[in-house]
Amino acid sequence: MKNKNVVLTIVLVVVVVLFGAYLLKRSNSLQKGVTSTYNPQTQGKVVFGVTDSASDMGGVSSVLITVNQVEMHNATNGWITVSNKTNQYDLLVLKQSGVISLLADANVDAGTYDQVRLLISKIIVIKNGVQQEAKLPSGELKIVGNIIVNADKASSIVFDFIADKSLHLTGNGKFIFAPVLKIKKQEDVKVKLNSKNEVEITGGKENNEDEDVGMDENGEIKADFELKGNLNIDSEDNIKIDRNDK
Repeated sequence: MKNKNVVLTIVLVVVVVLFGAYLLKRSNSLQKGVTSTYNPQTQGKVVFGVTDSASDMGGVSSVLITVNQVEMHNATNGWITVSNKTNQYDLLVLKQSGVISLLADANVDAGTYDQVRLLISKIIVIKNGVQQEAKLPSGELKIVGNIIVNADKASSIVFDFIADKSLHLTGNGKFIFAPVLKIKKQEDVKVKLNSKNEVEITGGKENNEDEDVGMDENGEIKADFELKGNLNIDSEDNIKIDRNDK
């Protein structure tokens, strides 16, 4: 009798472990509002792209931005993760080529999304062959504004960084990267992705809420903003502006 109970206990433990592993795998692969499958009656596709329209930057040959996560928010699902893949983009290579590189794409529930954010872990600047990490006011780039995803349609959001307005050199030779960018949003587009992960976006209609935004020294995103002035990084690693008006 004891042996039978032991066997039943072992079987029960194995079943519980396997079921737990299944639930964990499912929760990792299927997020609320984002699925690997596609239901054209209730879902649409959202595509995020990144490009750069900087002017000449002198001896700076590369500005490498590392994005770890892309998220969207709406009232129904809250924050959903569109992508948690880590990708690095050279903004000056994008500027030279004029292409849009894929940042993320996913099948999401149709509806209106009111915020999007990028999690940026690192900015590397290469100037005159020397590599240096730039100081970010914040690793979170959060944009407020409506993004509409229609059922069985694709919408696109392109982040056009302006590297020459984003990058600042302090008096002691350190770099600060406070993103300045244009955000272009379109609905009902056609999207073509090539083997180099470059995105071609055609058709569709413009979203009237396209924005020009910039990040201040505290990491806050503001409309039509560009960080200016003599910038420095203090002993506590905070960004300071050496003038009375901002």
